[in-house]
Amino acid sequence: MSFYSLLPHPTFDENDFATWEDGFTNEECDEIIRLGESLDAKDSTVGSNPKEQKNNNNIRRSLNSWIVLNKDTEWVYKRLGNISRCLNGMNWRYDISGFSEDYNIQDIMMINHFMGGI
Repeated sequence: MSFYSLLPHPTFDENDFATWEDGFTNEECDEIIRLGESLDAKDSTVGSNPKEQKNNNNIRRSLNSWIVLNKDTEWVYKRLGNISRCLNGMNWRYDISGFSEDYNIQDIMMINHFMGGI
């Protein structure tokens, strides 16, 4: 039986993460937070089986909402897409073609809540 690896095996002499400075201005971050706060946030769930997912505040305590792609949010997708393409090209060169889910806004909301803003 043959085996074909779908992803390159990581080497430990390369970057396994990357950062991007100044991806968004402070005003743009505020707008993304406003977008997230305007959505109907739900309690986050735990579990991998959608039929068995449930809230469990002992494991995960957060709210999350999803920024869907539309005319008002396209600028966020475009910016994050460009940053993702650049970081991928500079570091890993994976064969990526786009995003398969809407953007989850929970982390930005949690940082804003606990840190008093970004």
